[in-house]
Amino acid sequence: MIPRTKRPLLTLLAGAALAIGGCDENDRVARTATEAADRQAAQNVEMARVAAHAAAGSKELVAADAAARRAAVALHQEIQAERGRLDAGWSALESERRAIAAGRTTVSALAIATRGVGIVFVALLALALAWLVLGGPAGEPDLGDAWEVVADFSADRLEDAPVPLPSPDELPLVTRPQEESP
Repeated sequence: MIPRTKRPLLTLLAGAALAIGGCDENDRVARTATEAADRQAAQNVEMARVAAHAAAGSKELVAADAAARRAAVALHQEIQAERGRLDAGWSALESERRAIAAGRTTVSALAIATRGVGIVFVALLALALAWLVLGGPAGEPDLGDAWEVVADFSADRLEDAPVPLPSPDELPLVTRPQEESP
């Protein structure tokens, strides 16, 4: 394949060869030069077609690369949006978890406080009963009402008690010795 810049030179050489040589030989040289020029023209046409095809392929490649880059950018934006939604959901879940944990702490503290108040109430009730039995107000103690209060309270609180409480009639009555009056 001969480049375009050398084509005029080739034609000039072919013409010079024709002028130097004889007629028969001039015809043969002219014919050879014409055939070479025709081959060169065909090669030039083929080269132009290949160059146009390569340019079209390059243009398609650039367009496909640009489309792929746009798709990658769009996908990246979708991923960022999804990440933002996940972060918001995670924050809401963490807030809910903290609220539940705070509620558990409050409920736990209330349970402990209620149990403490119940224990103090039972202890005070036992002390009051002991005071009534051992020396409460002057005179004969009437323990019937006190035993009913204790029995009601115990029945409510101790439903599964291993030993049932005796009724007031079954218990012996303890009395204090009377002090003599002067």
